[in-house]
Amino acid sequence: MVCVLYFADLSSVQTAILEALDQRQTEERNVLMDIIQTARNSAAIIREAKQMSAQDLKTQLLKLEKDERTWKQVSMQAALHTDEGTLSKSEKDVMFKEVAQRRSEHQAILTEAMVYKLQLEEQSHRAQNPKMSDEESLEDLSVVLLADLQEKQATESATVQNLMQDMEEKELQEVKRVQRIAKREGWFDALTGMLFQLSSSDPTGEEAGLEILDKTMANMEEDWKKEKDMLIAEAKSENASEEELQSALKQLEHEQELKRKAMAADLEQQRKKMMEKLSARRRQTEEKESEEIRAAQLVLISESRQKKQKESQEKERSHQSSELQKRLEARRQARKRTSQEEEEDEGVKRSLTDEERFSRPSTKDSNPFASMKREKTALDVTVSDKEKQDTYTKLMREQTAVLQHKQESQRKQEEMLKRRLAERQSKKQAEVQSLLSLGERQKTNLLAAKQDEKEKQLERMKERIKRERSKSPGKRKQDAIEEPELKPSIKK
Repeated sequence: MVCVLYFADLSSVQTAILEALDQRQTEERNVLMDIIQTARNSAAIIREAKQMSAQDLKTQLLKLEKDERTWKQVSMQAALHTDEGTLSKSEKDVMFKEVAQRRSEHQAILTEAMVYKLQLEEQSHRAQNPKMSDEESLEDLSVVLLADLQEKQATESATVQNLMQDMEEKELQEVKRVQRIAKREGWFDALTGMLFQLSSSDPTGEEAGLEILDKTMANMEEDWKKEKDMLIAEAKSENASEEELQSALKQLEHEQELKRKAMAADLEQQRKKMMEKLSARRRQTEEKESEEIRAAQLVLISESRQKKQKESQEKERSHQSSELQKRLEARRQARKRTSQEEEEDEGVKRSLTDEERFSRPSTKDSNPFASMKREKTALDVTVSDKEKQDTYTKLMREQTAVLQHKQESQRKQEEMLKRRLAERQSKKQAEVQSLLSLGERQKTNLLAAKQDEKEKQLERMKERIKRERSKSPGKRKQDAIEEPELKPSIKK
């Protein structure tokens, strides 16, 4: 029962993480469409970008990428240090205002980057499609960017799902917290990765090779057409007959068809190799992106965990320091009260001694110690810095020992739970194996029983045939006489 509840809790946390991730990715796609529309309406930046070369546009994108990374570092420092559950209403209002300000700055960076990105992509797109209008080119680029973003989001989702498989509930809760903060702060890693990626404007060797293959086939077709026209012109100049012209054309077309088939087979083979290389390169890129996403998620989780531990330690240290100050203050007050009480007792004794001296005559033997004066006991109520440090060190050592004992106890409980789960899993596997073995034995017994039944039926049939054959000769003769008599009656 405990095991079922444990896995149910894990499943619910994983579902919550995937829902938060899906919500953030939906918002990320909406932000993409917003910054594309805003970039199209930014006339001043567009005029400036159109005057830039491709290298200048790339330089601007690299600069904005650095600004975006700086922005994210600031956002992470502010978000991961803040525990929303402990804030008051006024503090939450201040926090949300700061989040809105940061997201506005981020939106400005992304919009400016989108202007340069569209201009860079449009230059490459216009070179490949010179007849397409600017509006059509921009629409195509918007679709391509959205498709690239969705591909990166799919990689991110798969990476997060694989990452969750090896996590315990405590780590999953931390991932859930990070996803919630990422949605609130606007950490759109897939969008920024797509936006600052420059490989689309620089085709790889495989992509350039595919374009060359397509152009090669088209050039060959044009050469063959020119060759055919030259043959017709040569035949007309030599006053060749129609039959000779058609025969020459037929021979030329046959030769060209053989060349075309050989060329097509060679180009197809080269295309296949290039496509395999291009697919391998894309797989490597996807794997690299997946590893980067995994590393980024782990870094966020680690930083969040370290910050929480640091805050907890600082809180515990502050609490211990406060307790130490309270104890020291209590000691000072106790010593002060003791000193005051002793002074009061001394004053009372002194007043009583004076009264006795004036009320009755003194004798030497009545109080032999009366002439002796009692000295006042001085108490040192000050505490040195060394004593404070020693007390503080002792308290910290005791607290550390308690925490270590608690962690060790928790680790033993986790190991015990894992061991019980492993034993239960092993027991289930043994039960399943036992059931499978029982089924195999029953199947074998059933087949053996069927085989025995078949053999018994075969034996009975053989005995029956043997009995039929072993009938008396008179009986067989009577049967032989009755058989011819039956045949004429059938004919009639």
